Order: sequence, then C-alpha cells, then structure tokens
Amino acid sequence: TTHNNTIFIFDDIYWSKGMTEAWETIKQHPKVTVTINTFYWGFVFFRKEQAKEHFVIRV
Repeated sequence: TTHNNTIFIFDDIYWSKGMTEAWETIKQHPKVTVTINTFYWGFVFFRKEQAKEHFVIRV
C-alpha cells in the first residue's frame, strides 16, 4: 500500500542482471513518479503532484 508520502528504497539495484531489469520495471510502474538512482540504492517516490522524472546521481 502506498500514499503520497511513501518512499521505497531498493538495495543493490545493479547487483545482478535480474535486479537491474527489476529496477527498470519499477521505474515504469504507473504510480511511480520520481526515482533516484545512486548506483547502490534506488529511491522510489509516489508523489501525485509531481511530473514523472528519473534522476541518476554519480560521484
């Protein structure tokens, strides 16, 4: 169950080919509005008032 302030955090989004494919599927879900990819973690937001965007943070 999600609501407007829900955040999901996924660990090791590039750990395996299957996890990378799962991350891409998660990003395409219609309720997902914002994702942040930090390579190790993936943050998923469900904010209804925000346009769909995907961010990648690399350091």
